Amino acid sequence: MLLPEEGGDPLMAVQACLNNLAAAPIRTTLDSKQAEAALGALRELNWAAGLDFEGVPPAPSGASREYHAGRAVYHAWSLEVARTFKKNEAAREADLLARIGPEEAAAMLRRSRGSTPALVYLVTHTALGATKIGVSDAEGSRIAQHRCAGWQLSAAFQVTAKAALAIETEILRWWRRELRLPSFLGRHQMPQGGYTETVALADIDLAATVTRICNLAVQQDAALPSLSQSGRPQACRGQAS
Repeated sequence: MLLPEEGGDPLMAVQACLNNLAAAPIRTTLDSKQAEAALGALRELNWAAGLDFEGVPPAPSGASREYHAGRAVYHAWSLEVARTFKKNEAAREADLLARIGPEEAAAMLRRSRGSTPALVYLVTHTALGATKIGVSDAEGSRIAQHRCAGWQLSAAFQVTAKAALAIETEILRWWRRELRLPSFLGRHQMPQGGYTETVALADIDLAATVTRICNLAVQQDAALPSLSQSGRPQACRGQAS
């Protein structure tokens, strides 16, 4: 209710209404711990001003304004600590992915919380007659290793680590279960690793595969390397080299 009681402060009435309205989006956009801290801060701020929050009067009954103000500061501090930790954790993951080897990088992507930037890529080797799906850190160090071994990049899309792994898994499921295509290369043919994610180049439609990867990236609500002026992905296309 926006209208204050007779003699009441209209700004305080607006504050009470706005804080109650803010509670719903906080619950849906933040994780449970962050939402708990944010709602706790709002609740205590309202109670410090003698206002109800979501229909609940100040508690414990008779607590001082200073008590509620102190609790509000505590909740706000908890929210800031959680935000800083999450930001630093993402930076540490990105740095580690840039420094460690391919096998360790793959394991790191599988352990990632999902927010780390990554690439899902498709490479081909004409002499070996093979193509491969894979994931890499955002800088493309894994792709560089394949190129040094004679592979060519057909497409690469920037997504989150979680999305990259999901797309790789779906393409492998498509190749193995629907198309009935086995792994094409052996360990000795790929000393840099990754032979289990290969198929015979002659057995697939390369353009259709790139389009399928792109569509999966869009479905994952991924950030593609090339965006339109509106910030939305343009028509699906890979980054060819």
